[in-house]
Amino acid sequence: MEIFEKSKIAVIPSTWEEPLGRTAIEAASRGCVSIISKRGGLIETNRHGLFLNYVTKEELYNKLKKIINSPSLINFYSKKTLKEFKHSINKTINQINTIYKELK
Repeated sequence: MEIFEKSKIAVIPSTWEEPLGRTAIEAASRGCVSIISKRGGLIETNRHGLFLNYVTKEELYNKLKKIINSPSLINFYSKKTLKEFKHSINKTINQINTIYKELK
């Protein structure tokens, strides 16, 4: 988590049907702009990631080049990622508490 806090970009180009993109979730929780493949659960971890349609070195290079050459894009995606991060433990606890209170 310390590495993600120091980073601006995370690259998670899974080539298999990732059931739970824990690395992508952890990166998003620290505001990293994530470059992720459209495999399995990765798409659900970060709505504001840069998606790879195909995991090739050319596509990865192009996404990295685009984001590295634009600090304003990094800032934009990072802020949106943090603002709309949906896997926060605090949000989950609040949702569970709300449901619990409704069931009483």
